[in-house]
Order: sequence, then structure tokens, then C-alpha cells
Amino acid sequence: MHYLVSIVKGDEYGKVISTHKDRISAINKLDNDNLIITTDERLKKGECYPELTAQKHAESVADDRLTFCISAKIAAKNNESFNGQHIAYKLHGMDPYDVMAEFGEAADLEIQRREDRDLEMAATRARIASLEKDVCPDDRNAITISFPAVRGIQAGKEFFAAQVPFIQLTKMFVFDDEVLPVELRMQRELNTRRAVRISDYIVENQRDYVLPALTSSVSARMWFDALPGNHGQRLGMLNIPLDAVMLINDGQHRRSGIEMAIRRVPDLKSEMVTVVFFYDEGLKRSQQIFSDINCKQVKPSAALSALFDHRELVNIWLKEVMQGVPGLTSKIEKETASVGAKSSRLWSVVSFKKFMSALCGVNDGNAELILADAKQRKASIAFFIRFFAALAEHVPGWAPMMGGLLPASEVREDMLIGHAVFLEALAVACRPLLLDERGIPAWEACDLTSLAKLASINPSKIAPSWKYRAVNINGTMNKTAFGVVATASVLRGVMELPLSPDMLKADSLVNESFSNQPAA
Repeated sequence: MHYLVSIVKGDEYGKVISTHKDRISAINKLDNDNLIITTDERLKKGECYPELTAQKHAESVADDRLTFCISAKIAAKNNESFNGQHIAYKLHGMDPYDVMAEFGEAADLEIQRREDRDLEMAATRARIASLEKDVCPDDRNAITISFPAVRGIQAGKEFFAAQVPFIQLTKMFVFDDEVLPVELRMQRELNTRRAVRISDYIVENQRDYVLPALTSSVSARMWFDALPGNHGQRLGMLNIPLDAVMLINDGQHRRSGIEMAIRRVPDLKSEMVTVVFFYDEGLKRSQQIFSDINCKQVKPSAALSALFDHRELVNIWLKEVMQGVPGLTSKIEKETASVGAKSSRLWSVVSFKKFMSALCGVNDGNAELILADAKQRKASIAFFIRFFAALAEHVPGWAPMMGGLLPASEVREDMLIGHAVFLEALAVACRPLLLDERGIPAWEACDLTSLAKLASINPSKIAPSWKYRAVNINGTMNKTAFGVVATASVLRGVMELPLSPDMLKADSLVNESFSNQPAA
């Protein structure tokens, strides 16, 4: 029975106000001056029970303070903000810090109990789902393959993160029949070239490679033997029947690349990769896992990929040049692939990398030949210092632009020289000055006197020289390959350098556009 009793201090403290057969009706009449007492002891309406009321009231206050402490700790654990104002009444006048000190340990135990309960419920649901599908029973005598693993919960479902040796990984998983229609597969078709690239990456960086976890669905019952005494029963051994079918929902190219790598370097077979195992819930769920993993990812910007890469020679060289040329790094946007209208930067990392490649003829294919020698990279930095000094001396507006006397936003608004299309065109135009007959940069021998003739160009965006080339008819920038080549043609003409066939063709098209322009 549920009783509503008064907790107002005085002669009526503990007086039974009403009796209720169900708790809901008692809650509906509850206010700040009352307390609900649930007991098998029969209490009489109108009589006072101060000792029982004091005991139950103290328990209720303690429960409220414990609830406050649990809410605060869960928020901290999940890295969420905690605004305790809406449940401050549960403190019952006690200082929050005193509550945390008194009830903190009990709160930790209750949080752990809830997590263990959720984990067990998820495991139970998974076992029931497996049995409903008529998969193999929980036969602890079955032949299994076992891995050290961590047990967890996602979306209320149990999963396991296991450490799988490379040699076992190559034998465990199967691929969908490639003759199946796409809509009936659980995986994408294997791209051999992509797998080869992953294999090359592993073999070439045996002391410095990183592979993300693979995700797999297992068709048969798995069971987990938790290690004794570990916190939350999360650490243990995952046991998978040998006759289970394991499909990779995400990571089949990594798995294939690993297989190729250990064929090339057998010593790699004892290396490990994390595999996340889920119970197989059928084709629809497996396809959804694939979609969720691959379609919800945010690809990092090309700018950050270049800056954070310390392995590829071209990207190493890019950062060395940016740091080596005085005043250059502050003019380059390093996080995004484009520069905002109000940005204080002039060019993005992506644009500057294109400029360097176009000027020097360096790419991933020949980088080892040209840039592997640190002395050559040092010589290239000296060249870029000379190159940018010559631009500052001769190109109108370049020195105040690089020196910060002209804000980058104003340069973009009024001048061509601060745009990526001009920078890349400048590289294409000046490439013959740098490359020798073999197409190799002659860093020290490069003669830059031709750049003095660029003093005659008009840096304004509205100059007729750039129309139909770097600038479209509507005044926007033409960032296409044609725009770069057509602009480079003008710059080579000014420097009195021979035009390439592509430049001659671009000039012909531009002249045709001018001739077809209606008379004013």
C-alpha cells in the first residue's frame, strides 16, 4: 500500500493524509509538504508515524542526492555540459560539492551496475536474435577460433573489438560472389589496384604504418569469456565457431592488401589489426552497416592531408619551401582547399602545391629522382627565395601584396596577381627558365632576368589582357586549365619566350572570342 504523509515539522509530522492502492495516484497528489511511504505495514489515515516518516524521508533525500551525483558524473563521463539547476531541488539544501564527496563512490557503483546491465541485455538480445535465425547453439565444446577482445555496446547491440593476427585475417573472411547483382551483395566489388596500394604502403612502411579497424558480420553464435576481476567484465576472449561465415562490411581492401603484404614479407604475418565483430542480422543490416560507415564519413581536406603528411616527398618539400621563403607561410591558407573572400591569406596550400608542381615539373612519379637528396631540396628553397624576390622587384603590386601593405581581400577584389589562376599561370610561363633539356630543375643555374619584363603587365583584373583568359566575360575568375594556359601565354609573350602549341591554340580561341564580341 502507498501512503501520503506530511513532512511539515510540528505536531502533524508523519500524519497519514491519504492511502492509495497504486503509486501513480499517490504521485498525482504529492507536493513539497508530503512524502510517499510504500510499506506492507498497515497505517491508519489521520494518525502520525514520525519515526517511520523520518526514516523514509532520510532515505528519499539520500536517493535524490545520489541521483544528482549520478547525473553529474554521467555528464562528465560523456564529456557533456551539466546544468544542475533543473534538478537542484534534489540537493535538499546540501552543498553540491559535499553531495559529490558523500555520494560519489555510491554513484560510481550505480553507474557501473547500469552499464553492466545494459551490456548483459545487449548480449541477451543478440543471443535471442541468433537463436531466432536458427544459427548454431552455444556449444562450448565446438571448435572455435579465439581472440583477445573488448566487449561493448552500440545502438543497444553487443559487439566485440578483437586483435586479429594478419595470418588469421587472410584465412577467416570470405567475399560475396562477384556474379551477384550489386543489390544482393553485402560488400563492394574488390578493386585490386586499391588493395595493391595498401600492400605497398604496409611493405614500404613496416615500422610506421597505421591501419584502421575492419568491420565484420558473423553468421553464427559467438560467445565471450570475460577475464576474472576485470572492470565491467569487458575484457576477455572472443570465441567464434570455425564453421561461421564472416563477411567484411568495411575493410575488404585492407584485408586483401594485408594478404598481399604477407606474401611479399612473411615476417608481417604476426602483426595484428583490430576487427570489430557484430552478430550477422542478414543482408539488409549488413548493407546498412556498409552505408553508415562509408557514406557518413567526412573526407579530410586536401590541404590538411598535405600538411599532416610526413612521408610523401612532394608534401615534405612543399612544407620546406613554405617555411624557407621569407613571409610566404603567412600568405597561405593551410586548412581549406580554397581561400575565403575575407581571408588574410592569398592562396590555399592546394593552389600553392599546384604552382610548385607546374613550375618545377615535380610529381609523385619523379619526386624520388628530384627531391630525395636533401641538398637538392635545399637548393630548391634557395631558388624559390630568388624567384619570389624577382617577382617582388618586377611585378607591379607584388611587393606591397606580400608585405601586407595591400590587404589580401582588396587584392582579390581588384587585382589578378593575388588569385590562384595567375600563380599557376606564372608557373607554366616560367617553367622553361628552370628545367634543363632532361626536364630536371636547374635550381642554381636558372636565369631569372626574363622576369624583369613582367614590369610591363597590368595587374588589374579588368585589364583587357586577361579577358577571356584568367577572367570570364562576367568578371569572375576562370580557374580552368584553359584559363591557366591562356594566361601563361600572355606572360610568356611579355617575357619574349616561345609559346607552346597549347598556348597558340588558346590564343586563337581568345582572338576568336574577341572578334565575335558585338560592337558597342
